Parts: sequence; C-alpha cells; structure tokens
Amino acid sequence: MALYTFPEGLIMDVNDAFLKVFGFKRDDITGKSITDLKIFSDSKTLYMMVNELKSKGITLEIDNLQDQSNEHIHEWIEAHLEHREVYTYDVSTLPEGLLKTILEKQNIKSVLIIPMWSGKELIGFVGFEFVKRNHSYSEREKQILSIFAELLVNVQNQVNNRKMLRLAKPIQCDKLEKVCINI
Repeated sequence: MALYTFPEGLIMDVNDAFLKVFGFKRDDITGKSITDLKIFSDSKTLYMMVNELKSKGITLEIDNLQDQSNEHIHEWIEAHLEHREVYTYDVSTLPEGLLKTILEKQNIKSVLIIPMWSGKELIGFVGFEFVKRNHSYSEREKQILSIFAELLVNVQNQVNNRKMLRLAKPIQCDKLEKVCINI
C-alpha cells in the first residue's frame, strides 16, 4: 500500500509489502510519483501483476463485499461508534456466525478495521486483511490505515462540497450590495 498526495500523485509513504513487491528502498521513492518510478506505466503491466497475484491464489474480493447487510458486523459498528478500531489476529477464533463465514470464505486470517469519521458522523470503515498468515499489526500500519481513512473522508467531503457549490444559486450583486450597506 502506498499513500500519495492529491492531485500530484507523489508518494508520501509505503508499507514494507510495497517495498518488497517493487524492490525499492523507502528513501528512494518518497516524494516521487508512480510515473517517475515507472510503476504501472501501462495497463499491460498492471494486468500482468493482477494475473500474477491470481496465479498465487490471491483473489480480488471487493465485489463479494458490496451490498452486504450491516447486521453481521454490529460488533464492529459498536466499536467504531466508540472511536475504537477492530482487530482480530485469528479470524478462526471469532464466534460462529455470518461474519466469521464471510471472512473465512475469503481466506482472511487477520483483520484490522479503522472507522471513518466525518465530523461527528461515522460514515464507514477501511481495513487491512491478511490472507496468507496471521499478522500482528504494527503501530505504523495502524497509523497508515488511519491516515488513509482520513484521506478518503476528506476526498468525500470535497466532492460533497463541490456538489453543493454547483447547486447553490449565485448571489445577485444588488442583493450583496444591500447586505453590505446594511452591515
């Protein structure tokens, strides 16, 4: 995973897995863009990488997670409402139920879930999942995921603000002048 600046696309930080997969040292890539490093310079490269992951038994599960009911994650939601992360080192130790079934179906061994807050509203969550082995998440990994959650919230807020600005009726100059005169 990598964190980028927006809209410049400069790398702010990466996790160890990113460094291992691409063969870089952290100091060599911080402040550079994916284009500068020639990562995914064309869609063929990305396609080949996705196929390599699939050949190793790693699947893209995002489609399986869409449109799921929140009933089976009520413990997660309760924890998030208390501003707490959710961490499970070993999914097999979860109580029997739909959540455990969904996670095990995806071969998830360990999971870390961070809430996404916009002001005082819980709007979602993001997570890291390990599928090859159980994993103890480091404070750095938790910080990176928290920053990522904040970035997603900020982007969503920016999109919402731009929509509201487009929908807002422009103020007529004469009305503005009257308000200014009355002040």
